[in-house]
Amino acid sequence: MLCSQYSVAQRKIMPDILAEGKVDSNFIPKGYTQIASVSADINNDNKADIILAITDDDSVDYSSNYNYALLILANTGIGYKRIAVAWHVIYNSYADITVKKNVVTIVQQKGVNPEVSITRKFRYQYNNLYLIGYTYKYWDKYKDCDNINEESANTYYEDINYITGARYRKKISSDCKRLLDIHDKIQVKPLIKIEDFNDPKVNFN
Repeated sequence: MLCSQYSVAQRKIMPDILAEGKVDSNFIPKGYTQIASVSADINNDNKADIILAITDDDSVDYSSNYNYALLILANTGIGYKRIAVAWHVIYNSYADITVKKNVVTIVQQKGVNPEVSITRKFRYQYNNLYLIGYTYKYWDKYKDCDNINEESANTYYEDINYITGARYRKKISSDCKRLLDIHDKIQVKPLIKIEDFNDPKVNFN
């Protein structure tokens, strides 16, 4: 199950990120490298904002989940201003980041077998990004269960809508038995800002 509390992991001191800059590269601190950039209108003002994914030079070999960050930059017309810096969202260099209707969706996968996929959805509101959805899945990609709608063996799936509290969970054993298939609700709490989010399924230490 997902953790109910989002504790802040213990990490080395993070660098300061500029509040404003002329170009997106101004926001990348010394010793860090850009690994992804997405241009999209996040705050619905008809300007192309930028999401940067960066990592420190010790992690750029893709072997570490230490010190990856997302920078959310709003286009001011004469440059950019920082909306948020999130150190506990992405955990490797392979992040699929998309933006649609003020919602930033981040999908990452890890592992060989079982394979793990984590999706987070953050919506722009009140001048920041807030977590509104979280989906976690692991599965055996080498073994299908033909007896239950072609599901994969050794599967766990959990999807949460933090706006409504709706949650769906399912679990399938390694021998293709359905162990869990349930829709329920969690307590609705104030939404979490992207910079305060610490992924409960990832060790950022």
